[in-house]
Parts: sequence; structure tokens; C-alpha cells
Amino acid sequence: VKLVELVGEDTVRLDSEIQKVALAHRGTDAVNEHEVVDLVKRTAEIKPWEFVDAFSARDVRKCLLYLTRMESTSPHALLAMCTTRLRELICARALIARGNPRALASVLKQPDWRVKNHTRWAQAFSEEELRQAMVLARDTERAMKSGSNADDAFLSWVLQVTTSGRALPDQNVR
Repeated sequence: VKLVELVGEDTVRLDSEIQKVALAHRGTDAVNEHEVVDLVKRTAEIKPWEFVDAFSARDVRKCLLYLTRMESTSPHALLAMCTTRLRELICARALIARGNPRALASVLKQPDWRVKNHTRWAQAFSEEELRQAMVLARDTERAMKSGSNADDAFLSWVLQVTTSGRALPDQNVR
């Protein structure tokens, strides 16, 4: 699993890395994850939906890590994907309030597996936080399209949304 995470699903690349690990491995024990991490360089890029899931879970650390591993996805595209997810979470919160969270897949016309975490993610935001995130998304898009550095504007928005109402993990709260 770790090998696929680092290299991706390209079978030629996987075969090459497996051969490298096999040649470097000593002893009769099975190859462990630490050996794979030590020997295999990350070449696989994080998928945009993995970033959006981390964003939805308000996992700041993963968001920051994933952004460093996403070179081919523009901040404009990520902003659009994140705002789509925010709309889905707003819908999830409304269905939770009505006592019918299981209707989300049907309402969004999505398969159940696609929205399996939406209810949990929606509960991590207040209604006001979701509304404010959408307003900030609008402002961020305007800034990105009017000359601001798109990467910086997007990162600022992500940090505002994922940390609203709480301190960043490494900050001291006074």
C-alpha cells in the first residue's frame, strides 16, 4: 500500500521499485514499510479529491502536506472543487437538521460511497462557518482573478476555513 502511495499505479514504475527494494532487502523477514519509505522516492502526485477530503475533514496538516505534492492541479480548480464540497456539506447539514441525513446521496444524485463521510464532515462545521467559507471563497476567487498570487490566496482561504474558530495546531492559545 505504501509503495503505491509513493509511486502511483504505473505498473512499470512499481515493478522497478519492487526490484530496487528486493535488491536492498537483507534477511529473511518480510519487507516492512520503513524500508519502502527509506528506499522509494515519492513520484506519485496527490489526487485532487484527496486534498478535498482533507479540507472537508478540516485536517490542516494534511492540506498543507498535500498542497506540496500537487503540482499539476491549479489553485483555481481546487477552489472550485472545495466550494462544490462546501455546498454538499451545507446540504448535508440541512438534511441532518431535518432528521434525514441518509437521503444525502439521493438528493445530490451521487452513489452512497461518494458521500459516506459527508455527514461527519458537515458536523465539524457550524452553519455559519459553512456560509462564511462560501463568502470567503467568492472573495478568494475574485482576488485570484484580479492579480493576486493565486497560490497564496488559495492557501490563505484554506487556512481560514480549516482553522476558523480554533487555533492552528502549533499556536499557543492565550
